[in-house]
Amino acid sequence: MYKETLQYIIDFLTKKNISNMVVHGLRTSHHSHKYIHGAIYKIFLYIAGKMPYEVNVLWCDDDASEIYNDYSNYFIFSSPHYNTDKYLPILDNAYYILHYRTHNVINNKHIVKYSHLLRIKKAVKYVEFRGLPKDYINKKKIKFINPLFWYYYDVQSNLEGQKYNTNELNIPWATNLLPEEIDKNMDWVMEKHDYNKKSYFCGSIWKTNNDEVKQWKSICLKKKIHCLFDKEEDEIKHQEKVRSSLIAPAFQGESQHYSQESFYIPCRIFKNISFGALPITNNIGVYNMFKEYTIIYDEKLDVLFDKVLEYRNYEKENKEQHLENMMNIMNNVKNNHTFLNRIHDLIFYGLTPS
Repeated sequence: MYKETLQYIIDFLTKKNISNMVVHGLRTSHHSHKYIHGAIYKIFLYIAGKMPYEVNVLWCDDDASEIYNDYSNYFIFSSPHYNTDKYLPILDNAYYILHYRTHNVINNKHIVKYSHLLRIKKAVKYVEFRGLPKDYINKKKIKFINPLFWYYYDVQSNLEGQKYNTNELNIPWATNLLPEEIDKNMDWVMEKHDYNKKSYFCGSIWKTNNDEVKQWKSICLKKKIHCLFDKEEDEIKHQEKVRSSLIAPAFQGESQHYSQESFYIPCRIFKNISFGALPITNNIGVYNMFKEYTIIYDEKLDVLFDKVLEYRNYEKENKEQHLENMMNIMNNVKNNHTFLNRIHDLIFYGLTPS
């Protein structure tokens, strides 16, 4: 299935005679979204390696306008949301994928630089999914990509009394793995492995999840499970820590899962599944997205913890069923939640004229 997705991207880039794919910004930054830019760079390299002709792939900081010219065609990703586009030129010979909603969060300025490009579908916005469309959005101009994710095109939208153009997909981030890498992890899962008696969480601890982290640590201490939180930068070690742990939760702070209609989907859930870990969440929206598969959910962290231990006991007696469950959900992520899928949807809906 992912091969058809890849071919669609290749056909688009070939038709547009794209010779340069650029990730603009955050190359030497310490901002957490550098990892998103890194994942996009990785998928650009992967796509370029499958193209029928040579395509250059670049990742630069936001000070490298000299890499652009008037005689080459470009496919560009940047994040104006985080002030990465001061030196990103507006080119007639380029298509843009731009991560922002409405404003630059660094200087709090409304972004209008790309309005014309959005209107003519030479640029598309990658908006982090935060739930279903709000009531003020014109429902007639929405297309649902699936029951959750949605595309919105409107050249007369109101924003704080201003008119602006939008051409946006409200979709989550994805796993940073390539489809073939997920296949290798599926082979790993099919082999017999023992879990270490640990709970492992890789990521930031900040105001949105600090209370939940404290509670989880307390539960682990009570249950005599070693609890580890870190920011592992070595990708191989990161994956090994996730899939070899008895528990690798993707829990979130309360502000990120208000309801079934309003919630944030962390890339961690897609990554953990693609690494070969049992999916564990306290987010009802994430649970509903995967409810046809095996996923452990409860809003209360202490109950969630017990449910995980209960499943692990079930798994010992029902190994074959567990492996089938894991293959099913890992295939779902491989076919629907890699950055290959995200690039495909952004092109299909946002950069292809209706």
